[in-house]
Amino acid sequence: MVVHDAHDTMLMHLYSNTVKSFKTSLQQSLNEGREYVASIHLCSQSCLREFDEGCEDAAIQQSGWNADKFRKRLICNMLSEVMAKYKKQITHAIANTVESLLEASERNTWASVRDVFECNTEKAISEFSDAAASFDLRSSEINTKFQHLREFARNLLEMKAREEADAGRVLKRMMDR
Repeated sequence: MVVHDAHDTMLMHLYSNTVKSFKTSLQQSLNEGREYVASIHLCSQSCLREFDEGCEDAAIQQSGWNADKFRKRLICNMLSEVMAKYKKQITHAIANTVESLLEASERNTWASVRDVFECNTEKAISEFSDAAASFDLRSSEINTKFQHLREFARNLLEMKAREEADAGRVLKRMMDR
């Protein structure tokens, strides 16, 4: 039991260091001017290789213990970084544009809002798909992430529309027309 705890502690230390290394190397790669998807691929593969080598060093022969749960957790953490980037992209693209479309209050406002929503959501999903290819995920896992991004964008759109409605600006603009 003590040996197993020490093994898990070693893997947790390796996991933590790899997460830090991933974040640092990703930022450094982006600062060097590399494209985001290429940086994700390069950094994730490098860090996963580093993690796997560390796991081999920490392996205890004949124990049957493996580091799969830590590796899965590491991949999940890396994907969270990628998801955060695309959520931020969606937020920036949709929030500002939708707000200005609602303020303009044209006849085709909702069609324009729908177009902005669909265009920016699909763009983020497409870019996320390219970045996620580095992680060799099952299609069901990727589809779940896609759905999560779509739901995030939809919730953001609803929130912006409600903010405009709650502020009474929509009714005022309708009366002005």
